[in-house]
Amino acid sequence: MIRRRFIDVAEGQIHTRMAGEDNGGVPLVMIYASPYSAKMIEPLIAAVGTSRWAIGLDPLGQGDSSPPAVDSPDIAYFADSVVRAMDALGVDQFDLYGVHTGVHIGAEAAVLHSQRVRKLVFEAPGLETNWAFREEYAAHVEEEVPLDHWGTQFLTAFNITKDLYLFWPYYRYEADNVRTKGLPSAQELHDRTVELAKSLATYRHAYVAALRNDLPARYPQITCPVMVTAPPGDPNAAALPKVAELLQSGTVVPYPESGAPEEFAATMAAWLAT
Repeated sequence: MIRRRFIDVAEGQIHTRMAGEDNGGVPLVMIYASPYSAKMIEPLIAAVGTSRWAIGLDPLGQGDSSPPAVDSPDIAYFADSVVRAMDALGVDQFDLYGVHTGVHIGAEAAVLHSQRVRKLVFEAPGLETNWAFREEYAAHVEEEVPLDHWGTQFLTAFNITKDLYLFWPYYRYEADNVRTKGLPSAQELHDRTVELAKSLATYRHAYVAALRNDLPARYPQITCPVMVTAPPGDPNAAALPKVAELLQSGTVVPYPESGAPEEFAATMAAWLAT
């Protein structure tokens, strides 16, 4: 069962989805990709929770978490907020699973708070160093979505969500930018749209911090063991061997072909237990 909990921090509250019990072991903190919340990985949180305490966390400004207290937070700010949330829970050491933006936050936490992060699981870690493209992308994310009496902000949230599946980057509609994965279920599309709509005014903070963060430069500075993996067909799958090579203790672990949350949870559990 997923239990929701708000954790008091200086900025307000960080929202979490938890499964499993705090039995004194090392919990797994789980951070999903921008611009969405931990709701997107609820089945995985529940699966992990069958064997350990799982804490799915919405970064500040995303999902139901309070916004950052500064105008242009960097990725270190978000890493620090995760550690402060663990302080509030009375958690000393933890493992961390991250997807895309979650990878950036996890890597930074492991470097700046190495005594707190025991092991990392990186799903779809990247090697992108095209800073001109990243800055162009950040500029689109930073565009303010106006609120109006016609509710066009909800259509914007829906279209951003839909276009993230259909185009890369999501704001370029040329033939060369078409993705072939198709759309998810209507329920998944709805859930993602709702989660984005909640934070239209603040989701950009973590997203832009990740886009402007030099993640490849951080890889060699991570001292803890890191599992790197990616679902079949993920654009970053080809980069996994290079990412593992840059890490001091990186291991490429195949992602279950079924993609089932229960199988992936078991894969992570086996590696984290080594």
